[in-house]
Amino acid sequence: MKEQFTPDHPEYWNESYEQGARAAWNTGAPAPPLRRYFSDPKAEPAPPARIFVPGCGHGHEVVMLAKMGYNVTGVDLSPLAIEHARTNLGDLNATLLAADFFDLALQPEYRGAYDAVVEYVCFCSIRPGRREEYVTAMANLLRPGGLLVGLFFNTQRPGGPPFDVTANELRTLLRTSFEIEQLGIAPDSIKPRAGRELIAVMRRNASPLR
Repeated sequence: MKEQFTPDHPEYWNESYEQGARAAWNTGAPAPPLRRYFSDPKAEPAPPARIFVPGCGHGHEVVMLAKMGYNVTGVDLSPLAIEHARTNLGDLNATLLAADFFDLALQPEYRGAYDAVVEYVCFCSIRPGRREEYVTAMANLLRPGGLLVGLFFNTQRPGGPPFDVTANELRTLLRTSFEIEQLGIAPDSIKPRAGRELIAVMRRNASPLR
């Protein structure tokens, strides 16, 4: 009998990529709201700031940020996803790791090492029971005052992945480690996700790392 993996396991995502199920998640380009945010000359942080991209998948946001001059680290649990990301990255300079970001956030060399985290379809991929752990991991990766900039998926339906989250749930989850500077419906999501993506900009507070 074939072993059944969960979203906590690399093989769950490898199988998904092999079967083409991730195709619906791969838009072939960076998310428009994130592209808009970082294209603003006043965007914070400015290049060459260090940015961490969890669950980077095909690496479209990694490629975008590398082209803008950021020092980017993209991480995905699936080695196959990282292979796709390396192909898309080409000769651009960025770090790509097949690893579990929950583990990296506990390692001394990663703790407090980043000026920003860019979130896109990672949070909605993890089991809801690990969301508090996600917030702790992101806070540990960021320096005090660093930013969590991301899109969160209000799928408006049960089950997953992708797993649903509302704006109120995000506020409750994040307030222990972050000051929320922006949170609302993204006005420029791709058509299939219009009205269901929450864009958020949150600043890590000065609380000690955990």
